[in-house]
Amino acid sequence: MITKEFFEKNKKLVITVTGIVVALLFLIILFLSLFNIDISLNGKAKETIEYNEDGAVASYNMFASRNIPLTVDISGNVDTSKLGTYHIHYKAKKGIFSAKKTRDVKVVDTQAPVIELDEVPGYYPKTGETYQEEGFTATDNYDGDITSKVTKTESDNVITYTVSDSSGNKTS
Repeated sequence: MITKEFFEKNKKLVITVTGIVVALLFLIILFLSLFNIDISLNGKAKETIEYNEDGAVASYNMFASRNIPLTVDISGNVDTSKLGTYHIHYKAKKGIFSAKKTRDVKVVDTQAPVIELDEVPGYYPKTGETYQEEGFTATDNYDGDITSKVTKTESDNVITYTVSDSSGNKTS
């Protein structure tokens, strides 16, 4: 412990040591700020897409040299067959320095289902005859067969078939 007596006798020494410590801390901070790694995502940081990994590039910057290319390690998976948000992580490292970035990939279903009407060749209802349903199917790119979800309405001799998939896409 530094006493008041010791400080008075060694005032110059204490001030000098304190100055050296402050200068060293400043130099360390300056040194570390001159070296950095920059990761630039190709594409957007948040994507809602039919998934296609764009990757990333990283560069190392030091004193006079700028943008020295580095290898980027990519981790994380996107299951394009399952809706949801996935996180892809990018990491670049050079010695004791490293940098990380994350891309959020949202797999969505934006395609409307398809309704196909069955036809019996040559069948046309005759005047006054009740229309006989020939059949229909509804399929969705994500949900598959959704025929059971089809609603059928009739108004002014027009039949309208309507169906929505689990993502809210609707077709009539």
